[in-house]
Amino acid sequence: MSAVPEGAPVHLPSPEVAAYLDMLSAERGAGANTLAAYRRDLDDYLAYLRRVGLPLEEADTHSLRAFVADLETRGLMA
Repeated sequence: MSAVPEGAPVHLPSPEVAAYLDMLSAERGAGANTLAAYRRDLDDYLAYLRRVGLPLEEADTHSLRAFVADLETRGLMA
């Protein structure tokens, strides 16, 4: 049984996220739940970068800290 409803569009991760998740799976033996959690978090970060108009290539510690602050405003924790 799939967690995605039948007929729902399949969301493919960005190439950067996919490469990182592949590495976690292959080299570190990460399980399905771990990979799913990392994927959600990374997708959320990339969506944040798009909202603030910052390309991934220009992301730095400042943008990561701003993302964490954004999480807190949404009632989430890093």
